Amino acid sequence: MSASMIGEPAGNVSAGQIMRRFGAVGIALICVQIDYFALALALPDMAEELNTTTTNLQWTVSAYMIAIGVAMIPGSRIADLVGRKKILLIGLAIFGLASLWVGLSPNTGSVIAARVVQGLGAGLYFPVAMSLVTNATNALERPRILGFLSGLAGVGTALGPILGGGFASTIGWRWVFFVNVPIALVGVIWGHFQLKESKDSELAQMKLRNLDWLGAILIAIGITGVSVAIDDVAVVGLAPLTYIPALLGIAALVGFWLWERKAYWPLLPPVLM
Repeated sequence: MSASMIGEPAGNVSAGQIMRRFGAVGIALICVQIDYFALALALPDMAEELNTTTTNLQWTVSAYMIAIGVAMIPGSRIADLVGRKKILLIGLAIFGLASLWVGLSPNTGSVIAARVVQGLGAGLYFPVAMSLVTNATNALERPRILGFLSGLAGVGTALGPILGGGFASTIGWRWVFFVNVPIALVGVIWGHFQLKESKDSELAQMKLRNLDWLGAILIAIGITGVSVAIDDVAVVGLAPLTYIPALLGIAALVGFWLWERKAYWPLLPPVLM
């Protein structure tokens, strides 16, 4: 329902109306921002409890960001195909469950694995969030709604360090992740009842099995390889350990570019390739 349908000019949609219609999107954006910016202040306490170093735990940050990058492009395409609302809710549910996994993890390996899953969930819903709003609003109300939701993401950015430092110094670092669980649950329930489904009508003849899975694999290898190489350079400098993932990643990205130019259902619009 647009703002003009409830008695106000579309461009003057209120904050309350935005939250009723798109509160789930706001919650999703807040979650991913809080989680990223809260972790840095919790790393020393995590290292002490897990009997490791903060250097090793930097992989909890890197793995999360790599997973987001890997999931974003294919996730957006899947959302266009099967439904943006559906993918946003699935991604937010994965994010919440993975947050619980991180909070319950007994060792560093488990934390990193959970962070990968958490990043995949965030990567599914993060790019879809604004696309869902764009396809559910008109040109007059859209700028205000997108601006309001971007402001909520900024609130998450500001709250992240406060919550990270506060939890780590009081009830424990695990609550940096536990707090995501009820927030994500509220977002999933809210979105189920309030968000409207939308798909890309141009993909009506496409099935999920027709997705460019080779392109998805190539972009995943490319992003992972280049990101790992950049992280390794910061730790060990230029060495064979950094050359291998860098070359593998670059080769995969070149392969992705070449493949996308001839793929029948490319992950990216041809104009971008």
